[in-house]
Amino acid sequence: MKSATADALRTRVYIDGYNLYYGCLKKSAYKWLDLQLLTKHILATVLYEREGESVPHRLTTPAIKYFTASILGAFASSADSIACQDLYHDALVAHLGGQLEIIRNEVDQIVVVTNDSDFEPALKMIRQHTPTVIGLIAPIKAGSGNVNVKLKKYAHWIRSHIPDHEIANSQLPPMVRRGQDVLHKPLSWYARPDLLIPVFEEAKRVRGSAGAARKWLNQPCAFLGGRIPIAMCEQEDSAVELRNYMERYARDFGLTKTRQIDG
Repeated sequence: MKSATADALRTRVYIDGYNLYYGCLKKSAYKWLDLQLLTKHILATVLYEREGESVPHRLTTPAIKYFTASILGAFASSADSIACQDLYHDALVAHLGGQLEIIRNEVDQIVVVTNDSDFEPALKMIRQHTPTVIGLIAPIKAGSGNVNVKLKKYAHWIRSHIPDHEIANSQLPPMVRRGQDVLHKPLSWYARPDLLIPVFEEAKRVRGSAGAARKWLNQPCAFLGGRIPIAMCEQEDSAVELRNYMERYARDFGLTKTRQIDG
């Protein structure tokens, strides 16, 4: 009798990074995305049957093939866009590891994350000349578009959109280790950089370094009821409470700033 692992679809995922960004991530606070974790969340909701029986998905090694391109300076939306993208790619490699490989017969299923018709020839070839199962995940928010009909006809199964909660629950850790270095999620990629950046600058001043400030911001603080300071910078009220605490701390320990930070 075969085990569930033996029967599982050996799966590799191909992600169109450009399409995913513009379909789900642009202007969001969730660009620091763990692609493998997102894929696992989505595959857990997909039912694929063979001969009337549900077949599980098993990610191979490597699990993800991610197609992307560097941002051109002329098209960068902000001054730090290029640096943030480079940092994100470094964090992905450090966090997920492994090398990307060409499709051979070692997989039973490929999952493509795109809604771009440029993928049609590849899907057509795979469908016509191999027994490989094709899964299609359209990087579209619910109610904002339809699955590309040119791709749809070659897929064995389709996920028509990616909900916000799956994106939100699939983020890389805010700090990712790469050897002896630590890569940090850019401050401008958080939900409210206007609230976070002044807090970070003050924490850096009081703590003495950017590293010490980052460490404090990302750990529960007993004096704040066990809350994590960086999470308090997502809402106006909690950010004000955090700033008030920081001002009291600086005053009590003789670290009062020489000038006030606006806000």
